[in-house]
Amino acid sequence: MKKGILMALLVVGMAATAQEKMPNPAEASETQMGKSPEERMENELKKLTKHLSLDAKQVEQVKTLLANRQEKRNNMREFVKEKREGDQKLTAEQKAEFKDRAKANKAQFEKDLQAILTAEQLAKWKSIQEKRMAKMKEKMEMKGN
Repeated sequence: MKKGILMALLVVGMAATAQEKMPNPAEASETQMGKSPEERMENELKKLTKHLSLDAKQVEQVKTLLANRQEKRNNMREFVKEKREGDQKLTAEQKAEFKDRAKANKAQFEKDLQAILTAEQLAKWKSIQEKRMAKMKEKMEMKGN
């Protein structure tokens, strides 16, 4: 009898700890990987400066561009966060609008970046982006299996 009760407590205890709530990605965005959005933006700027050999003028232009992109992302996150706080789910129309706005923001960012970079830098940036996407796709495939 004692062994049966002990086993039941052990199973219940394991089940309770296994169901620990994971943080909401929208809430965790500030601390994701221990860095604020501003720190991630600075790291991205450093990487772009290093890999693309940006000059001082380009660094300032790219910094402004990254800040604008971050502001747009924050606005979109706030929109979703407001909907979720009110226990509302995004409708199909709102999801489609969100997706369209994200695509438009990305296209605008790339267009603005093209105006800043030289042809050689742009080709190198596109190569870096393709490698990044391939790596992400590979991770997603590994996760799915």
